[in-house]
Amino acid sequence: MAARQLALTPSLVTQVHRVLEDAGPDPNVVYHTEEDYDAVVHHLLSAHALGQDLWLFAYGSLLWKPEVDHVEERMGMAHGWHRAFRLRITRWRATEDQPGLMMALDRDGQCRGVLYRIPAATGEQNLGKLVRREMSAKPPTNVPRWIRVETDAGSVQAIAFVINRRGRVYAGKVSLEDTARLLAKACGHWGLCAEYLRHELRAHARAGMAVRLCPRAGPAGEKPRYYYSNVERGLTLRRYWTNACQHCAIKSRCTTGPQRRIVRWEHEDVLEAVQRRLDLNPQAMRQRREVVEHPFGTIKMRMGATLPDEDPTEGSWRDGPARARLQSHPGAEHPGCPASHGRPQSVGGEALPAFSSPSASNTPPTGVESLVPS
Repeated sequence: MAARQLALTPSLVTQVHRVLEDAGPDPNVVYHTEEDYDAVVHHLLSAHALGQDLWLFAYGSLLWKPEVDHVEERMGMAHGWHRAFRLRITRWRATEDQPGLMMALDRDGQCRGVLYRIPAATGEQNLGKLVRREMSAKPPTNVPRWIRVETDAGSVQAIAFVINRRGRVYAGKVSLEDTARLLAKACGHWGLCAEYLRHELRAHARAGMAVRLCPRAGPAGEKPRYYYSNVERGLTLRRYWTNACQHCAIKSRCTTGPQRRIVRWEHEDVLEAVQRRLDLNPQAMRQRREVVEHPFGTIKMRMGATLPDEDPTEGSWRDGPARARLQSHPGAEHPGCPASHGRPQSVGGEALPAFSSPSASNTPPTGVESLVPS
């Protein structure tokens, strides 16, 4: 099976190419000094074990332009973060008149990328180059921090450049249509945003982000074939590989064995479908927590739900009086309604337990209840 060709071809990219001069730094912006960069590097290394190699998580331009000396590459998944066009640029690959967008790592979702292992001996030097490349103006919008990344060999702590939503060039959530329009037109003295996008797509393909295909889909365009399944920890795992790996020019980047074996859970396609939906709406899980989980928990508490080690017959709560204070007056959440209207009095003919709350009066609630707007 031949590798899929990108629809964004070089000929399409060159249609919007223009030769532009660099307008230079914005005189109204304060930029980082050498002392600032050194302080950032020192802060990062202070949270890392002395003498240990560093891991760098690459998800955007670092995939095709790492600019760090590394001795190992490993695929990884960062949970709680997603990749998106969130950085608004007016220089480099854009101008003030025609702004563009670049990739950033924002909260929620998950992101697949490549981990680079940087030797401890050159860690400080490499980090110095990275922060000078990724950070320029104050307050910075693309900032380095330690995050947890899962790999086939276990989880590692890695440095990743993530979005600072208070940064001066944070674009927020941009619609797909606006993203496409900005990327199609933006051009600066470094080149085009469309060219940047093409580099990103090609780097993702080379890194094997299409899980079932190797980075080059095999030297002759082969697709790894299914060989066998086994059960590990109650999960049925399917094994794929191709013997063409032995003749691949970039085999050393994938595996040290005879061939790279790809392991997939039998229902992996279900997880991938969910991930595609999350990629389209990275805020979905947060919305679920706010709209579904919190109200459901409140309803359970109001109906007298107890924890496993609580004895509802004796009214003994594990956290004592504090538990009663957290149960706001039922009328407080429904201003103007008497307490009896704030909750059902029975379910299936059985009376519900009474609230541990003040008597129904005009006296304002105390403690946590005072935070409820009236």
